[in-house]
Amino acid sequence: MRKNSTNYTDSVICRKCYHPKQKKMYKNPALFHLTEPLSKDTPARCSGILKHIHGSINFHFFFLQVQPVYVKFFSLNRQPSEFCVKDNLICIKIYNIRYTGNKDYWKPEDVKIDNLIFAITTDPSVRIQKLKKNECQITLFPRPADLKALGDDKDLKLPHQAGFNLGYIAYNVMPVLKGQTAANPLADLRVREALDMSVNKQQIIDSVYQGAGQLAVNAMPPTQWSYDTTIKDAKYDPEKAKALLKEAGVKEGTEIVLWAMPVQRPYNPNAKLMAEMLQSDWKQIGLKVNIVSYEWGEYIKRSKGGENQAMIIGWSGDNGDPDNWLNVLFGCDSLSGNNFSKWCDKKFDGIVKEAKATSDVAKRTELYKQAQHILKDAVPMTPIAHSTVYQPMRNTVQDFKISPFGLNSFYGVSVSGK
Repeated sequence: MRKNSTNYTDSVICRKCYHPKQKKMYKNPALFHLTEPLSKDTPARCSGILKHIHGSINFHFFFLQVQPVYVKFFSLNRQPSEFCVKDNLICIKIYNIRYTGNKDYWKPEDVKIDNLIFAITTDPSVRIQKLKKNECQITLFPRPADLKALGDDKDLKLPHQAGFNLGYIAYNVMPVLKGQTAANPLADLRVREALDMSVNKQQIIDSVYQGAGQLAVNAMPPTQWSYDTTIKDAKYDPEKAKALLKEAGVKEGTEIVLWAMPVQRPYNPNAKLMAEMLQSDWKQIGLKVNIVSYEWGEYIKRSKGGENQAMIIGWSGDNGDPDNWLNVLFGCDSLSGNNFSKWCDKKFDGIVKEAKATSDVAKRTELYKQAQHILKDAVPMTPIAHSTVYQPMRNTVQDFKISPFGLNSFYGVSVSGK
């Protein structure tokens, strides 16, 4: 999972809108087509459109953060942008984001591209076709099934490196899920242990990642300093899982809901297939698994609110510090954020905060290892895989480097043969 401010693959940018006369959030959908590029005066123009249709509506525009090497402006590039009011949100669908090189940048030798265009293309097969036709020069998130063909193409290169990421299943441990009245069986440790030990991870690695992933056993990648190599997975044991469910009073045929991401991410190339495989695994221990999904923004918003039960999600490290995994994903301060398990253990949280407060690396390492064992024993999640990151590009692209933090940086990048 990446921060929205730097996620250029998401095509919908949303902010809340408010209807002053009705004193409530506006929900009626309306779709508009803008016939000119988005610019700084777009809010004023769109406000006029909305006022004409709905009466007075106040709203905020959200502009993506950009790298300082580029001066950013939005362009529709022959395709209309869609502007709508939907489900309490102002939405702008952008097909292209254009940048022009900033010749006044303090390090002008890094500005080697005059025009940089992010073409929003959500279909992975279309991305690959555009790359092969030289309609784009670099892409991301290739499907594992496409890697061999990409590697065999003489006009392309396929740099890759071990991903600083983790794909995992988050188990919501709240006694009652938000919006529900029935007890949540996943609040019981025995149920989470049963789910965990009945996941056939190797089969998922083989089918979903197709050789482009490494088995995960911990809540951080093995390249992260302080990673504890003594942590091991529970043995795959569906029969023991059945016994644990029986002990916990979970009857055969009990329904649970599994949320599947609607998008590709570096840590998960195919969440839909993974969800279907988990559905099959958990059926073998007597559970009926219903798979649901939502638009990506809604998926994150609802899960942060605690509506999810079992959930496919993941993370790419931001900064190389263990706190970015343990505290951000499982700390008590993150219960309204990226702690999708809604797990708050005071001992764990205290250790993580103590580690963050000291500059002694050896002491921090010792504390983080303690925290990793507490987390593993509590089973608020099942780690699945660390994926290998591939970034297909044309041979003409020079000096592009894959970021360990899932970013796309074009400092010093050039395109030859033009």
